Amino acid sequence: MNIKKTYIKFIDKSVCHSKPALQTGRRSKHKISQLLCSYRNDSLNYFDSVIRNLSSPTFFCEAITTIKLLLPVIQERINRTHNSELVKDGMVQSMFRLPQTQTDGSNSLIKVALIFLLFITTMNFAQSEKKIDGYVTDFQTGLPLVGANILIDGTGIGTSTDTEGYYQFSNLLAGNYSLLASYIGYNKKFIDDINITPGFLTQINITLKPETYKLKRIIVSSEDMRKTTSGSISVFNREEIEKKQSQTIGEILEELPGIEVQSTGIIGSSQKVSIRGSQSNQVLILLDGIPLNNQSSGDADLSTIPVNIIERIEVHEGGSSSRFGSGAIGGALNIITRNQFRNEVKLNSSIGSYGLKQIEPVISGTFKKLNYFLSYNYLESDGNFDYRYLDNAGIEQSAIRKNSAFESNNVFAKLNYQFTKSVLTLNWQNFNNNRGIPGKVYGLSPFANSENKNNIWGLNYFINSDKLSFTADLKYSSASTENRNLFPADTEPKFKKIPKYHYRYEVENFIINLTSIYNVSEWLNITAGYSLKKLDYKDKNFLPSIYSQTSAANDISHGIYLHQEWKKEFDWLNSKIVFTPAIRYDNLKLESKDLSRTESKWSPGTSLYFSIGGTNNLFVKANYSKSFRVPTFADLFYQDIRVEGKTDLLPECGTNKDLSIGGKLDLWGTFDAKFTIYENKINDLIVWRLGSFEVFRPFNTDAELSGNEYSVAYSFPNDIVSLSYSQSDLDPLNKNPDKTTYNKILPYKPLTSKKAAVSFKYKNITATIAYKQSGKRYVTEANTVEMPSNEVWNFNTSWLSNIDPVQIKWKLSVLNITNQKYEIIKNYPLPLREWRFGISITY
Repeated sequence: MNIKKTYIKFIDKSVCHSKPALQTGRRSKHKISQLLCSYRNDSLNYFDSVIRNLSSPTFFCEAITTIKLLLPVIQERINRTHNSELVKDGMVQSMFRLPQTQTDGSNSLIKVALIFLLFITTMNFAQSEKKIDGYVTDFQTGLPLVGANILIDGTGIGTSTDTEGYYQFSNLLAGNYSLLASYIGYNKKFIDDINITPGFLTQINITLKPETYKLKRIIVSSEDMRKTTSGSISVFNREEIEKKQSQTIGEILEELPGIEVQSTGIIGSSQKVSIRGSQSNQVLILLDGIPLNNQSSGDADLSTIPVNIIERIEVHEGGSSSRFGSGAIGGALNIITRNQFRNEVKLNSSIGSYGLKQIEPVISGTFKKLNYFLSYNYLESDGNFDYRYLDNAGIEQSAIRKNSAFESNNVFAKLNYQFTKSVLTLNWQNFNNNRGIPGKVYGLSPFANSENKNNIWGLNYFINSDKLSFTADLKYSSASTENRNLFPADTEPKFKKIPKYHYRYEVENFIINLTSIYNVSEWLNITAGYSLKKLDYKDKNFLPSIYSQTSAANDISHGIYLHQEWKKEFDWLNSKIVFTPAIRYDNLKLESKDLSRTESKWSPGTSLYFSIGGTNNLFVKANYSKSFRVPTFADLFYQDIRVEGKTDLLPECGTNKDLSIGGKLDLWGTFDAKFTIYENKINDLIVWRLGSFEVFRPFNTDAELSGNEYSVAYSFPNDIVSLSYSQSDLDPLNKNPDKTTYNKILPYKPLTSKKAAVSFKYKNITATIAYKQSGKRYVTEANTVEMPSNEVWNFNTSWLSNIDPVQIKWKLSVLNITNQKYEIIKNYPLPLREWRFGISITY
């Protein structure tokens, strides 16, 4: 009898009684029939291929039919099995629920089932709860793709990604598989030769390249930034953050060209970021929409943000006021907190040099439509690291950097409830840290410290339809910073160079963000939004004084913005063009006592993108934008002995232009390259100088920041080896009309920066060697004092082991391998060689 007809007839009459099983049998029927067409009685390899293609929920029901036809092939192997007497015919028949009337020769069918069951034991087809998982993200932005389809090629088994782009396959047999990933508006991607090993979870992260430039996805947070925003955007997702094994945000950002992190010491010491030569107070730092910039200095300290709560970091290079409003004249860091809800319990812990200790328990999961994530992070370091410096006689000395201790306690919780077409999210964050402030080498302050507290509540509601989505985001935060330098009366004179101080800043923020995205058609997408910010600030001086600095102030601002995305695709060489105009209007009112300032600003921006090619492609992107930064409360209202603000100080205004050319080539691996030139002219730059009557005041001046960046990267197939190199050249000119400073280099701006990395991957082991060189920089506006260039080598490695169902990841990092003596800020030495060892246990 024809073997195919026999099989099909059997499927129609038997398999299983349940409806889901019957449907699965129908989906798999055509595939199995195809396999049977190539069946050979003498081909044992054929049997193995059939088994690997039958990893569906009704595996046993469908496999029995196939094995009955393949009985001659496996007869010899089953004869070598010694435990056949352990399985009873009745047990097997009950397991498969096969009625006696389904086929003539039911005893033969039971025998086949018995043979199949024993064959599995000899082949060690180990199964676990999860066998393949990973994330599907956009190739250009790194943002997650929600609802992407993942199919195990050659089967009817498939799944789709969740709101974080996460997918998983469970209960797969050991063997080789192939995945096919697809998403509307994106090119499909085929991943071949995925090996499933007993006891190990295989993680396959997939990036899809858009067929159209628009990112067609469900936006679950009003702070998610799409690549249509004007300006250059770099994204670090959670996987990359964990791979870098960084303890601070500054360590994460260091690899990007054009990014400089200004640090004053070890973990817990102040870290500020500069983008393309900007001042640190010209970079807006947002945590889930809450601005973290200090209301006195305008700076934001990255060391106060725990890395464990971060899901994604978006780095916006160049003026970004068209999206974020005031403060983003040099760029913005948009930090999104964790939003993964996998069912797992996790414990991270690490130790390291200078008394470093860290522990972080995490629990997350899903209960019906409710998702939850809860984490606690404790980090401490005594911080007393060794360093070297030159004394007044020019002789190198060794010392210990005392009063560098750091301790932090951070709690983060998020609840997410999914309705049919909407999502409601509630999150809470509580950060507390205390750190010593050792001071400069020649102005030590062993009694100074700073205590920071921040409590943030957030409520987010997102609703989505076919063409329209709407997000309402409410945030409230209460933060305080208390600084003190209180030394005993009998303190040595060398520790009294810094006068006593004791004061506290308190800031309350209430923010509402409303965002609507309308997909008008395939060629037009419109984003509109409104933001309200109410900020209350007060400070208190605990020492006897007639001054209280600013005392109290508030800021009420309104902003409305409109972004559009116009695109056109051409059949000619698979090319496309995208035009994204944007504009924002802000009205701000700043008050302190009887003083008041009102500012109204328009912030236009636009981006033009053109690409040609598919997998191998070239692109050109041009950006133009205008941005602004209003003076801080200290700039306007500060009052102290010989220090005072100016209420008539003008806002900083910047005009940013940049042009990028790049491309990708798949040739025995993946090659990426990008070159960017930029210019940012800043009018009315705010600087503090000693003015008339020996009073320290802020002044307006001008500056011009220009330069270029280029980067190249190559990854061998399967990412066995990855290479990257980037370089930045900066020309930061002071345009102050004063003869002594005009066209001089702005202080603390490295003229060149080179960064390189080599990564290795072998099975479950990864390793990275990173190199960074910062060129010389000047300390004074007149360029009379300069700091030499410095270079640092870092190394980190990790290896993964599984003791099913527990996954253990071991991590080791060595920083400053060559034990270099260097500084980023004058007289603030950084540690010599440093090591860290960590372990991550996931259940």
